[in-house]
Amino acid sequence: MVAQKAGQGCTLANSGTQNFNKRGKIEPMAKFTGVRTQRGSTRITIIFGTRKKTFQFKRDDSIETQKEASQLRKEIYSDLADGSVSFHKIQETYFGKKVISKAPRGSGTLHDVLQNWIEYCKPYRNKRKGYKGKTLNLIRQTIENKFIPELGRKRLKNITYQDLFDYYHSPEFAHLDPKSLQNWNGYLARMFKHAFIHMNIKCAPFPTDKMIYPEARIDPALKVIFPYSPEEVEALIKYIIEHFSIDIQTYFVLFRGLGIRPCESLALEETDIEGDYIHITKGMVENEIVPPKNWKSREVYVQPQVMEVLQKYLAIKKKYNPVFHREVTKIEKKAIPLFLAGKTQYLFENEQRKHHVNMRRFNRAWTEAHHAVRLDKATAERLYITNKRELLALDAEALANDERLTPYLKQQIPQRDAYKLRHTRASELISSGAAEEGPFELGHDPKMFFDIYAKQIQAYKKKEHESERRKKLTSVVKIS
Repeated sequence: MVAQKAGQGCTLANSGTQNFNKRGKIEPMAKFTGVRTQRGSTRITIIFGTRKKTFQFKRDDSIETQKEASQLRKEIYSDLADGSVSFHKIQETYFGKKVISKAPRGSGTLHDVLQNWIEYCKPYRNKRKGYKGKTLNLIRQTIENKFIPELGRKRLKNITYQDLFDYYHSPEFAHLDPKSLQNWNGYLARMFKHAFIHMNIKCAPFPTDKMIYPEARIDPALKVIFPYSPEEVEALIKYIIEHFSIDIQTYFVLFRGLGIRPCESLALEETDIEGDYIHITKGMVENEIVPPKNWKSREVYVQPQVMEVLQKYLAIKKKYNPVFHREVTKIEKKAIPLFLAGKTQYLFENEQRKHHVNMRRFNRAWTEAHHAVRLDKATAERLYITNKRELLALDAEALANDERLTPYLKQQIPQRDAYKLRHTRASELISSGAAEEGPFELGHDPKMFFDIYAKQIQAYKKKEHESERRKKLTSVVKIS
């Protein structure tokens, strides 16, 4: 083997040479392409086109670190290839000050592992091959609120299968179904895996493996989709159009007419509108722009009546700075020209000309509409009977005294989350014979869509079949 001069410091991996530091001592060699060691640290070399740069991987030169660096190098090349990151932003994206940090020297409790896991995941937040920010927040909140109060003081290697089994079968989780517990157990398993691989905590085999969950105890009422009927939606939208500003009107018309998710609506930009289609490429979750669900962008058709409202809103938005007032009912007076506004970025903006961080403004309007709208007596009675029949068919004993339908008896509309409008749009697509377009329009996985709406799709097919059958059995020749 050919040795380098002392002081030159490092060699490329797999080059067949040894590393000498300034004192003339041999340093460990990296065994992975594009990864090299120098003076006890590890570095990564990226060559992309005619550009080449070496980045500091702020860790020791152990074999585990070299494996980690090699994996990161592969991810960087993958992101460069698909355009997720540009070459000049590699440093700030992957090698920031807090990108890779040493495991803290704590007591090895669940709390310590969680904090280290949070730091470890930061570089991968909202990356295509990483984690969605919403998922990371959900895992963190579940561990903090459900497991740390009970198990947070225990060392991870001292948590046993029996501890978790007793905890899952305790009265505290009596209201949960096994699926939720299974998800939570999966989050906890991530902590054990992270501690074992990245913190060198000997906690294998993991107590989360082969967990036995309690029997299903979920309330049957929670299984009911209970979408809004066309009459209810029409009455609510009509009230919102008459009493709220043009931006709130447009939000709910888009929501109802297209079935897009609320987070997708808040992240819409004017440039996403192209002809009769809207491009759904991102979402707004917890004041953070995230990729669309399932990481799939899509084009949603904007039907004419929705496009009419959207164009009216864009015309006013272009003319004025959109500061709206509920007290005024005429559209032209709802916008106050504080200053001439150019083309804005987001479709829905607040008074500071920034995107809304949540749906609170729109949800307040939705709640007020429920309190104010009254159905006619015949419609209210029909909806009460129809929905009551569906509930009793699901579980007559458990749902006999269900109170969710009592507002119908007062000619009111039972309040549900505005998200139910997506179910209304799905039902509309199915009833119009466009079930095959449903998954793409709503951004669903096809299997999930046809599983959720299997009953409605079957009812539509049965109705169509009966219609065709009657048509065939009807005489075309005049009988009398």
